[in-house]
Amino acid sequence: MITARYPDGPDADDLDEEVVLIPSPRIFVQDRRADLNRDGAVDLADLSMLLASFGTDAAGDVDEDGDTDLSDLALLLGSIVPE
Repeated sequence: MITARYPDGPDADDLDEEVVLIPSPRIFVQDRRADLNRDGAVDLADLSMLLASFGTDAAGDVDEDGDTDLSDLALLLGSIVPE
Protein backbone atom coordinates (compact mmCIF):
# COMPACT_ATOMS: atom_id res chain seq x y z
CA MET A 1 0.00 0.00 0.00
CA ILE A 2 1.26 3.46 -0.91
CA THR A 3 0.10 6.57 0.90
CA ALA A 4 0.21 9.86 -0.95
CA ARG A 5 -0.58 13.29 0.45
CA TYR A 6 -1.86 16.07 -1.73
CA PRO A 7 -1.67 19.78 -0.92
CA ASP A 8 -4.97 21.48 -0.21
CA GLY A 9 -4.28 25.16 -0.68
CA PRO A 10 -1.69 27.52 -2.10
CA ASP A 11 1.11 26.21 0.13
CA ALA A 12 2.75 22.89 -0.75
CA ASP A 13 3.23 22.45 3.01
CA ASP A 14 -0.52 22.65 3.61
CA LEU A 15 -1.36 18.92 3.44
CA ASP A 16 -4.96 18.31 4.46
CA GLU A 17 -6.10 15.39 2.32
CA GLU A 18 -4.68 11.87 2.42
CA VAL A 19 -5.23 9.41 -0.41
CA VAL A 20 -4.34 5.73 -0.23
CA LEU A 21 -3.19 4.14 -3.48
CA ILE A 22 -3.40 0.37 -3.69
CA PRO A 23 -1.33 -1.21 -6.46
CA SER A 24 -3.22 -3.65 -8.65
CA PRO A 25 -1.81 -6.40 -10.85
CA ARG A 26 -1.10 -5.41 -14.43
CA ILE A 27 -2.87 -7.43 -17.06
CA PHE A 28 -1.48 -7.54 -20.58
CA VAL A 29 -3.67 -8.73 -23.41
CA GLN A 30 -2.28 -9.36 -26.85
CA ASP A 31 -4.34 -9.41 -30.02
CA ARG A 32 -3.51 -12.93 -31.16
CA ARG A 33 -4.33 -11.97 -34.77
CA ALA A 34 -1.00 -10.10 -34.65
CA ASP A 35 0.88 -13.34 -33.87
CA LEU A 36 1.73 -13.82 -37.54
CA ASN A 37 4.22 -16.66 -37.06
CA ARG A 38 1.94 -18.46 -34.56
CA ASP A 39 4.63 -18.91 -31.90
CA GLY A 40 2.34 -17.77 -29.07
CA ALA A 41 3.70 -14.25 -28.71
CA VAL A 42 3.40 -10.96 -30.57
CA ASP A 43 6.99 -9.79 -30.89
CA LEU A 44 9.65 -8.45 -33.23
CA ALA A 45 9.54 -11.58 -35.39
CA ASP A 46 5.90 -10.78 -36.20
CA LEU A 47 6.82 -7.17 -36.91
CA SER A 48 9.48 -8.36 -39.35
CA MET A 49 6.93 -10.53 -41.14
CA LEU A 50 4.49 -7.65 -41.39
CA LEU A 51 7.10 -5.24 -42.72
CA ALA A 52 8.24 -7.79 -45.31
CA SER A 53 4.72 -7.95 -46.76
CA PHE A 54 3.82 -4.28 -46.22
CA GLY A 55 1.99 -2.96 -49.29
CA THR A 56 2.67 -6.07 -51.36
CA ASP A 57 0.49 -8.94 -50.09
CA ALA A 58 -1.77 -10.08 -47.25
CA ALA A 59 0.80 -12.13 -45.30
CA GLY A 60 0.87 -9.41 -42.62
CA ASP A 61 -2.88 -8.75 -42.64
CA VAL A 62 -3.66 -8.38 -38.92
CA ASP A 63 -7.04 -6.67 -39.31
CA GLU A 64 -8.21 -9.23 -41.89
CA ASP A 65 -9.17 -6.71 -44.58
CA GLY A 66 -7.15 -8.38 -47.34
CA ASP A 67 -3.99 -6.26 -47.38
CA THR A 68 -1.01 -5.29 -45.24
CA ASP A 69 -1.10 -1.57 -44.47
CA LEU A 70 -0.79 1.03 -41.71
CA SER A 71 -3.83 -0.25 -39.82
CA ASP A 72 -2.17 -3.67 -39.57
CA LEU A 73 1.04 -2.07 -38.36
CA ALA A 74 -0.84 -0.07 -35.72
CA LEU A 75 -2.65 -3.17 -34.45
CA LEU A 76 0.55 -5.17 -34.29
CA LEU A 77 2.49 -2.44 -32.47
CA GLY A 78 -0.36 -2.10 -29.99
CA SER A 79 -0.22 -5.84 -29.33
CA ILE A 80 3.48 -6.07 -28.45
CA VAL A 81 3.82 -6.53 -24.71
CA PRO A 82 7.19 -5.74 -23.09
CA GLU A 83 8.70 -8.63 -21.17
